[in-house]
Amino acid sequence: MENKVSVWLGKIPYEERLDEIICASYTADGDFIPSVFMKAFQIESLDHDFQEAFFSENIAEDLVHASYGESFASKISITPGTCNAVFLFYDFAYSGAVTHAEGFDFMGVFDYKKRER
Repeated sequence: MENKVSVWLGKIPYEERLDEIICASYTADGDFIPSVFMKAFQIESLDHDFQEAFFSENIAEDLVHASYGESFASKISITPGTCNAVFLFYDFAYSGAVTHAEGFDFMGVFDYKKRER
């Protein structure tokens, strides 16, 4: 899904929790272990090169500074104080049934525009 971004907003207790939720790992044999986030939202595979996540006390203001954020941030309704973390998957259109897990809410799939070089 090129030029699509799937967006989740969350309220987490501390910044390090973001890494605890989104970081996948591997066994000693090299087998992939999905992240807590992937398991919770039933996402089987992702290209981690196309994900972006950050913690902020002002997501509504800071989302525009995410990659391509100026092209989709205004389409997302954010109530101040309701979230402090964002998780973005570019070129991925989430269509799963799970819309809330691990403190995150799925906000939708939005079009984004790549910057002209």
